[in-house]
Amino acid sequence: MEIPCIPYAVYQNVFNITYQLVP
Repeated sequence: MEIPCIPYAVYQNVFNITYQLVP
């Protein structure tokens, strides 16, 4: 898995938001 350019914290934040938007 390649490392994203964005910080890991932001990556987890987006993942959390997406997870909440799509239950």
